[in-house]
Amino acid sequence: MRTTNVILALLVVPFAAPSLWADLEVDHAWIRAAPPGVRTLAGYANLTNTGQEEIIIQAVESEVFELIEMHETQNIDGVSSMHWLKTVEIAPGEILYFEPHGRHFMLIKPTKPLPLGVAVTIELILGDDVRLPVDFVVRRETTQ
Repeated sequence: MRTTNVILALLVVPFAAPSLWADLEVDHAWIRAAPPGVRTLAGYANLTNTGQEEIIIQAVESEVFELIEMHETQNIDGVSSMHWLKTVEIAPGEILYFEPHGRHFMLIKPTKPLPLGVAVTIELILGDDVRLPVDFVVRRETTQ
């Protein structure tokens, strides 16, 4: 009976992921270009929850960086500070902006050079370890 349950779980899990993917739209995904040797970069994107349930981003990973964290920069009384975000919640219908001087993906220790124009796959890890791969393009900061 245990073998049947494992097989059933393996058949069901792959079909659960696309529904979460379909509810999270990601656009304008980019990484700010930096000189060679820079050990910390920033990534940005617009995340839209088109579904009826809250989406939680639990982690972010990429083979191109040793570590990725979600951060938010806040300016309080003229003092700017950065705070680590353990998770990010996106309500139904909400657009969450990861943008300069606000929320951003802190991309730590790139494992290879990242010239202008190269696309880097970064995975947003949602509930139940559902992984949404997103291509972020390295570019200079300009208007979107």
